[in-house]
Amino acid sequence: MARKHGQNEDAVFACRMHCSQSVKHLDKYHFLRPTLSDHPLHNMVSTITTRRIRNSRPSFGGAAPSSTIPFPRKGNMTAVEILTFLPNSIDCADVVYRLISNGGSRKSIYAIVNTHRNSRAGWSLSWCGKTMYKTMAKAGYTDWTITRHGQWHDQQKSTWDEGKLDVGDLRTTSDEPAGDVPFSELGENVRAMPEVNDALDLTRMVQYCLENAGDVWLYPRDYEELLQLIGGPAQIGKENVDRAVLKRWENKKPRPALPSTERPLQEVEGMMGTRKRSGVARRTSRNTTPGPSLQIKATPTGTKPQMSAAQSTLKDTAGESEIRDELSIPYTRAEVSVTVGGSP
Repeated sequence: MARKHGQNEDAVFACRMHCSQSVKHLDKYHFLRPTLSDHPLHNMVSTITTRRIRNSRPSFGGAAPSSTIPFPRKGNMTAVEILTFLPNSIDCADVVYRLISNGGSRKSIYAIVNTHRNSRAGWSLSWCGKTMYKTMAKAGYTDWTITRHGQWHDQQKSTWDEGKLDVGDLRTTSDEPAGDVPFSELGENVRAMPEVNDALDLTRMVQYCLENAGDVWLYPRDYEELLQLIGGPAQIGKENVDRAVLKRWENKKPRPALPSTERPLQEVEGMMGTRKRSGVARRTSRNTTPGPSLQIKATPTGTKPQMSAAQSTLKDTAGESEIRDELSIPYTRAEVSVTVGGSP
């Protein structure tokens, strides 16, 4: 047993040495999983491939109601009200179908969302289209696009009512709807309330709850009761219907996205200028000596040689190996090699 254990240790050590010496000339630090093909236990260890994790799309803010919250049993909402107070409803195929059937486009939906919502990074025109395509694909509309929408809608045109604003029959993204949320939360992360012909009942209800914080009204549970309290449903005019609303927003330029409220505006603006600079570039710039020679001073592991801008290479090894699992197999950080001036 002792001999076998010693052989295992030798194999692990050889594996570590091989991985630490085989990776060179990378532009970033990467955590690499050592190859375990020679290790007696390699069949018991699954290979892990690390990758950068990206968000599925820009966030509408944590307070934006979930797309699983049901719509009220009866209630009229304009296209602007839906996208302003319930932006995640863009994940509901019934909502997308209604907007596109009534003349909606990526441009108009994008302009409405970014004018009325305070999203941290902005909701790009590309993300607007991708989100709708994904929503419709999940609902079974294979190869759906806005230009191909007629392939499905042509059969319903004869019975389709473009003036219908009632959301009672719109389905959510889940068969198990989420619970209720305070009406006041619908107004969070909203930078501009719907106005004039873009607003109907929901706008008045949210405004009432924001102005009367002591009264707790829940959406959608208290929808009908609260609506009666503020005077009942508003009369729908021809300028409130989707086609008129979406046409007004088709060529409107949305307001620029606001910076995150977690940081002062000055700090965010200061960071934008250096956002795309790599860590190596920042370290290099801090050690640059002004002058004709433009000498680069670096601090590689172990030694501190002087390197010219035309001939030398900056190398830096980040930290030591990190033990990440129960078998004590390390993740090694690869060396970084960046050529300063001249050809590599």
